[in-house]
Amino acid sequence: NPLGKECGSFIPEPIWSNGNQIFVEFESNSNVTAPGYRASWAAACGGVLSGNNGTITSPDYPHDYRNNARCVWSITVEPGKVIQLTFHQFAVEEWDDICDTDWVLIYDDDTSRANPLRKKCGFSIPKPIRSNGNQMFVEFESDSTTTYTGFRASWAASPYWTDPDSQVCGGAWSGDSGTITSPDYPHNYRNDARCAWSITVEPRKVIQLTFLEFEVERGPLCGNDWVL
Repeated sequence: NPLGKECGSFIPEPIWSNGNQIFVEFESNSNVTAPGYRASWAAACGGVLSGNNGTITSPDYPHDYRNNARCVWSITVEPGKVIQLTFHQFAVEEWDDICDTDWVLIYDDDTSRANPLRKKCGFSIPKPIRSNGNQMFVEFESDSTTTYTGFRASWAASPYWTDPDSQVCGGAWSGDSGTITSPDYPHNYRNDARCAWSITVEPRKVIQLTFLEFEVERGPLCGNDWVL
């Protein structure tokens, strides 16, 4: 049951293995011959991710991504939590409104790929996206024409707030360094948002939190909007 069997004069579409190994077999008979073929191979991007947080980037980021790239990341967090995906950089070829050349596609699971959470191309940073459960897929694909620097995004496990008026954001973070932003940053945050981040570093270390940008509604005793 091969991944593909090719002959003729047309260049085949790129082929991806299902694991970390692939076999290529060539055979000719005693009749007509031709110049043959030249093919390149490269370790593909994407992968299976789990834990509380992480970062994903387009292939070769911050350099331009390759032509004919296809990456799929599967992200899973513990049951009872959702995933918030935040883009920090975004530059993906935009040919038309339906993003049918290069794109980033975000969906909950295989059954919801046809009805994704978001499909994005272009040069504006998307608003943060959250899953509906504890799993999220991020898919990136490029065609054979123009390429750009692609994207950098971070993901984090977030509490599943049952209050429909609350904005889901925040999460549990660990490691020596990281970045957090208000929801939808650098756009205006939404009304009635509630976010909580838990940040943990190694024992015997302390955490220094440095604000690089700050603009939050001012009110008496910070009674309207606040960071605590």
